[in-house]
Amino acid sequence: MIKKKTFFIIVFIFFLNISAESKITIIKKVNNQIITNLDIDIEEKYLKTLNPKIANLNPKEFRKIALDSLINEKIKEIELEKFFIIDHKELPKDVFVSFIKKFNIDSEEEFEKFLKLQNLELNEVKKKIYMEFLWNSLIYNKYGKGIKIDENKIRKKVIEMSKKEKEKKFLLYELIYNIDDVNNLQNKTLEIEKSINDIGFESAVGIYSISETAKLGGKIGWVNEGQLSNIIYNKLEGLKKGEITDPIKTLNGYMLLMAKDIKYSEKQIDIEKEVKNLINYETNEKLKNFSVLHFNKVKINQQIN
Repeated sequence: MIKKKTFFIIVFIFFLNISAESKITIIKKVNNQIITNLDIDIEEKYLKTLNPKIANLNPKEFRKIALDSLINEKIKEIELEKFFIIDHKELPKDVFVSFIKKFNIDSEEEFEKFLKLQNLELNEVKKKIYMEFLWNSLIYNKYGKGIKIDENKIRKKVIEMSKKEKEKKFLLYELIYNIDDVNNLQNKTLEIEKSINDIGFESAVGIYSISETAKLGGKIGWVNEGQLSNIIYNKLEGLKKGEITDPIKTLNGYMLLMAKDIKYSEKQIDIEKEVKNLINYETNEKLKNFSVLHFNKVKINQQIN
């Protein structure tokens, strides 16, 4: 009889521990959509996969970033439901392939294995990719036709650049932030720069950046000097590898750029191709600005508690 009681107590304690560990708690609500502690756990894993350096943050700070990321996702989803019938199975193959190439992965099977190492499910990640694809589609549909790019100006710039023997390229990372009052610009910038010195640029991006690239540590990628506006190129021109620009005014606030790497390449310019690339680049930069503006407009009308 004593043995049976002992066994019962051990089993009871065991299940009690499991129950405590797996307890689901609602942390936030965005309108009628909930965010639980388990959602935040998954988001932390996802953010670490996109930007491993974000794990350098202290746990409390990282937890807040993951929660903010989920809140932003819910806000976007609420807006998207007004315009689309959301079906995660409709993720275009080329969008998925483009995403996994960021990890130097070529197949879905290989990507699924990679995710399992991060304790992530392929379907969950596909949902996130699909929602971002829909959001970008919405922004393009709303604002794309209104974007005007001066093709003649770009063509002249490309022709001028083609006369150089070598072309400078920058591996760029961005941190875009806004301020309530222009008088606070210096203090805010000093705060961000201190954070960059303490934890690194890519981790600081997770805390401060409002850009769509925040989840990727601010990574823009390799950019040719010909793709840059004169203002931005002048800020970058004197930088060495790893150095950061002074604040640059943007449509949504201010931007710091880090030139993580710099290289030169021999000039072999296909002018028409380069003109097209530059038009696409400038269009995408404008769409990124509209994305932030539209998101902020939508966010105002949501109940977050």
